[in-house]
Amino acid sequence: TIDGLAQFDHVVISLDRKARPSKTYWQDCGPIGAARVFAYGHWGLPLGIGLFLSFFLAARRIFREVNAEDLRPDLIHAHRLTFDGLGAWLLARWWRVPFVVSVRGEVESKVFRVKLHYRPLYRRLMRDASLIYYVSLWYRDAVRRVTGVPIDKERILPNIVLNTKTVIIPQSASNGFVSVFNFAIHQKKGLTRLLPALKQAMGEYPEMTLDLIGSGTRDDLDAVRKLVTNHGLTESVTIVGALDHDDLIARLPAYRALVLPSHNETFGMVYTEALFAGVPVLFSKGTGIDGYLDGLHVGVGVNPKSVDDIASALVTLWQDSDHFRQTIEASAPDIFDTFDPQTHLDAYARDVFALTKTRANDAANRSDGSDA
Repeated sequence: TIDGLAQFDHVVISLDRKARPSKTYWQDCGPIGAARVFAYGHWGLPLGIGLFLSFFLAARRIFREVNAEDLRPDLIHAHRLTFDGLGAWLLARWWRVPFVVSVRGEVESKVFRVKLHYRPLYRRLMRDASLIYYVSLWYRDAVRRVTGVPIDKERILPNIVLNTKTVIIPQSASNGFVSVFNFAIHQKKGLTRLLPALKQAMGEYPEMTLDLIGSGTRDDLDAVRKLVTNHGLTESVTIVGALDHDDLIARLPAYRALVLPSHNETFGMVYTEALFAGVPVLFSKGTGIDGYLDGLHVGVGVNPKSVDDIASALVTLWQDSDHFRQTIEASAPDIFDTFDPQTHLDAYARDVFALTKTRANDAANRSDGSDA
């Protein structure tokens, strides 16, 4: 996103929580792409214990280091509401600049569910924020309910993929489904229910196959291989392993569907990449890409905890593959409008210009005494 906004000067503080104070660090990484980057290993306990204290201390360090570099910001953008947002809120107050926040439901949902005593603080934070950018559109209703954020502050900012196009011409479908994920988190990505669901669906269509694409350690690979073996699917499931991004994009169009019944996922860029490859998707309701596909009919949403629901979706995607592909082809302009990177970058740039112009005008008014 930053590389597409070269009209602005960017300073990125990359945060990494460290439970031991002796492991904390501050490192000037210099220019990377279009940004000046600092890596900051800040103190913070696991499970969000002492959450506000840790980000107060982090914000204080950032304030001191950035001032020393004479890099005073005009606008602050917090990567996540419930963690980084606390530091951004404090920094915006100290520097007296506007700030905006992104909502990534994977983290937000955990904090809102467990740390009820923080809700008044987050309501204050959202009241003070200039704009709210939803990466996780599926979590918008929960944010509205918990924080009461005004609708006129809301924006949509999906993760950007590089294979967007206005015309999608699907290829003929093979017998193979594909699932793409990091093998280290295969349980979160729904593999433990996808495999028995595939076994169940193969009772009706035994020619179904599944390719598993992703990276991981030898132990991760062994765990995935054991699951496949335990479900008696070694003849139908192929563990492809890691592919570089270009190879993945080139390979996607031939698959019958992308099937990824994830749990509590922020967005899931591979769903979007599959759609632009002309491939329908099996996705989870209430997480991931859910909310972006409303009315498009280019995939099937499932309950990721239900083997029966996933199996039924596999059968639907198998039987109606041609229909889904035709729908994707016909809906290409709408899919493009939803995910076009330049559309979202231009909208973001307009927001930044508006907020920084307002700040400049306010500062000018204060200097000439017109706000007294």
